[in-house]
Amino acid sequence: TSLQLNAAIAKAKFEVVLRVDAHAELSRGYAATALEVLNATGAANVGGVMKAVGESDFQSAVAYGYNHRIGLGGGAYHVGAEAGPQESVYLGVFDKEKLLSVGGFDARWVRGQDWELNQRLRAAGHQVWFDPRLEVTYRPRSSWKALAKQFFNTGQWRGMLTRKNPGQSAARYWVPPLLVLSLVFVFPFWLYLFAISVVALASEAKSFRSKLWLIVVLPTMHLSWGLGFWLGFIRGAK
Repeated sequence: TSLQLNAAIAKAKFEVVLRVDAHAELSRGYAATALEVLNATGAANVGGVMKAVGESDFQSAVAYGYNHRIGLGGGAYHVGAEAGPQESVYLGVFDKEKLLSVGGFDARWVRGQDWELNQRLRAAGHQVWFDPRLEVTYRPRSSWKALAKQFFNTGQWRGMLTRKNPGQSAARYWVPPLLVLSLVFVFPFWLYLFAISVVALASEAKSFRSKLWLIVVLPTMHLSWGLGFWLGFIRGAK
């Protein structure tokens, strides 16, 4: 949680703080490269690519969704980009002084706290820097129930964050909630599912079974996230 992250940062003895979460594996030389970039750019936070990798056919389908625009919408830390300033990065290697100058992580946010923190760093005049050499392997959820719960909860927090800062919310965050509305009021669900099936079967997923799982995984990502978003947006932060 944000409280635990802040407690760990407060105890850090050095000028740089490196964040590593569960399900994540840092690539070789990650810390050294991040320090080099941090010193060269003067950024407050440096991060890279969240490379999702699956083992089972289902988990591989989830990983495909993470790594492609059709799944999570195309943030630089999911699909890659050239090195440079970005709105947010995955995990992060922080200049501790700059991190503390904006108050660290906001304890109100259980999810999305990294994005919210990066917005405050940028608002304070600091840079958030993306470098594709900083690659982190991420193991996604391995069951449908866990995936649906994760995306619904993440969508809720994104909805709350969007209500708090509507002008700072990228257009891609509105795609799943608008999809939910369009399936209720405009387009029939079978048409959406047909389009997803075409995309899934034409994808570069590693096996045919993974392609079939994509027909389940992609709607789960889109609709769970979109429904959660509307709930969070309507309720707002507590």
